[in-house]
Amino acid sequence: MLLTSDSIVYRNKDNQISISSLADVKDFTLNRDGVASFVAKAKPFLVILYPVISVLAYIFGFLAVLIKMIYLLLGALLVWLIAKIKGLKIGYGKSYQAGMHLMTSAIIITSILNAISAKFTFIFLFTLILILSAALNLRKTAVQPAIFGT
Repeated sequence: MLLTSDSIVYRNKDNQISISSLADVKDFTLNRDGVASFVAKAKPFLVILYPVISVLAYIFGFLAVLIKMIYLLLGALLVWLIAKIKGLKIGYGKSYQAGMHLMTSAIIITSILNAISAKFTFIFLFTLILILSAALNLRKTAVQPAIFGT
């Protein structure tokens, strides 16, 4: 970033150089005393801010899991369909339960792809990975009744 007398030059998110005018910005001085004063004024609020951030992070995590569980109400139908195609006799409840385990790979893969770049994801990627996981992992075994019930 480069600061001139009337503009700021920076690299944008597309990795291109951008220049923004500072004509509309009011004059101000930023020095060590100003920063120290701001930190001194903000310090009492940090005592309150840490617990608030912790509670909000917990609520956000809870809501994120809840949204996945609500999605799985429909996703379990797809798992049930894959199980029926493969000849497994499981009910919707066991399909939901299997879906909770199967969507772990979908959560991990989509999270990694989102962290790399949003360009690698598309709208039904999570569903596609869930279906693929069900197709690859659901199979008849000798202990099927013990796992899925009868």
